[in-house]
Amino acid sequence: MKAWKELELDGLRWVEVGSYRYELRTQDDEVIATMKRLRWWNSAVEVDAPGNRWRFERRGWWNRRITIQTAVTGDEPARFEYRGMSSGRLIFADGRAYDWKQSNFWGTKWAWVTPDGEPFLGFQSGGILRLNAEVSSAPAARDLPSLALLVFLGWYLLTLYQEDTAGSTVIVAT
Repeated sequence: MKAWKELELDGLRWVEVGSYRYELRTQDDEVIATMKRLRWWNSAVEVDAPGNRWRFERRGWWNRRITIQTAVTGDEPARFEYRGMSSGRLIFADGRAYDWKQSNFWGTKWAWVTPDGEPFLGFQSGGILRLNAEVSSAPAARDLPSLALLVFLGWYLLTLYQEDTAGSTVIVAT
């Protein structure tokens, strides 16, 4: 597996490979990270990649947030706070913040943006039976110290959104 600094970010794609199991692949189809749900009854996942092991879990009902922990030490370097169903903010302990926003009406395009609204890391989802997403980035994203976390958390948020909207569709249809 390659280190994050060696990767070409454009051409990365997330692919669903099983029930609540996902892989981040390069253009050459090399697997560089995995994400799997820890238990079927809640939203906790673990991400495993070279030099990166994270746990994410959505918590709260009225005050929704996502806890982010390093899998080895349990430290929480940042927190994600929802701002409605289609946006939120990732806030790091040192004060850095990035916003997560839906980029189109259909909910198939999402992006991490700077506080002034400039997108720098995007996800375009697709798939009929299995969810997948293409990852794209602005040149400035390459130098971000938290780039790997943003790639992982963005995918996690996208999978949660897909689950939530699928559940809403079933409720409305019945």
